[in-house]
Amino acid sequence: MPGLVMIRVGEDPASVSYVSGKEKAAEEIGVWSQTIVLPEVNSEAELLSKVEEMNKAEHVDGILVQLPLPKHINADKVLNLIDPAKDVDGFHPVNVGKMLIGDPYFIPCTPHGAVELMIRSGNPPEGKHVVICGRSNIVGKPLMAMLVQKNKRANARPSYDSRGRGPGISFLRLGQGKGSGGDRRVVTNHRPARGQLGGGTPLQSRGNEQGGAC
Repeated sequence: MPGLVMIRVGEDPASVSYVSGKEKAAEEIGVWSQTIVLPEVNSEAELLSKVEEMNKAEHVDGILVQLPLPKHINADKVLNLIDPAKDVDGFHPVNVGKMLIGDPYFIPCTPHGAVELMIRSGNPPEGKHVVICGRSNIVGKPLMAMLVQKNKRANARPSYDSRGRGPGISFLRLGQGKGSGGDRRVVTNHRPARGQLGGGTPLQSRGNEQGGAC
């Protein structure tokens, strides 16, 4: 059984909620998971030591450090210490590079969800001009890297020009949570069949079917 370790520092309500959701998802798909909670007052060295321990643990296949981290901890230093082969978020520089060449260890979940949304709503990205409004390391940049790949799930022409027009798909950052450091949600400007997303959730189109501005 695959093993996932999630490390949370402190009791930030949003982080507690996100990790709880990931625990539930892991249980639903049959993945063993463990959450390690460290006090907010822990030093950066203590967190780095815990990451090193999980890197060496043979029963751990994936490591996820929940962001944001307390201000006294350098998030880049922590994320860069994670073994790239266990970096399920895809934030390690090695994984960023592997994503660009189309050979990722893991596909970042939010960009992957955005591509799935396009495909399942009947608007596959192949041959489209995709406008991405937002260039965070969490959503915008990895989404661009996914869409430039030459395959049926990509092969698009992404850009960050929010004024882009033409037959395409627009992705919009809806908001940024306090301390989140990146995009929270993406939507497309195309209406899928019957105007519904999965689960019967209504979808309101933005712009028109020829590619509305963001």
